[in-house]
Amino acid sequence: MTSRLAEPDPRSFTADERAVYDVVTSGPHNPTGPTAIWSRSPRLAQAALDFGNYVRFGSVLEPRLRELAILVTAVEWRCENEWLAHEPLARKAGLSEEAVAGVRDGAFASQDAAERAVHDVAVCLHRDRDIPDDVYERASRVLGDRGMVELISTVGFYTMIAMLLNGTRAPITRRDDKDTRPDPQEVSKP
Repeated sequence: MTSRLAEPDPRSFTADERAVYDVVTSGPHNPTGPTAIWSRSPRLAQAALDFGNYVRFGSVLEPRLRELAILVTAVEWRCENEWLAHEPLARKAGLSEEAVAGVRDGAFASQDAAERAVHDVAVCLHRDRDIPDDVYERASRVLGDRGMVELISTVGFYTMIAMLLNGTRAPITRRDDKDTRPDPQEVSKP
């Protein structure tokens, strides 16, 4: 499929677009991912970057749990870009090969209570648009109230990204060994 948006041309940017582009290309963000799309709307881009930075670097969720929620979202939205960007991050954050394969193949079977809670909450939100009481209560015992709020918000944020990438038919990109951008897992929390 062809992308619905032309590649951004920095030579034609307004001052606001240029400022967003400079932030995107100098930080831990994928300059060909959602931030490149958001650069067409600088105020939206800045709001999304601020929210995304909190979700990724300031949340109480452990990185492996956050990445698990993102992988579930990528699968549920059939968003290859989101999967390709976050699958290596999930592994680096400590999510097991079995857990990653289970999400990908629809056969998630982790015995870790936190992983099970995150997976089940994310799946319920995507498929049912709600969380049954028993699932919520079990997850809340593991994650606490703040963790639940941040998990649900993380699922919502990455759902928005999946919709953006799928809806604009963003070109498929992959983080690889030649990628010189800093790994978000190695960026210190604010």
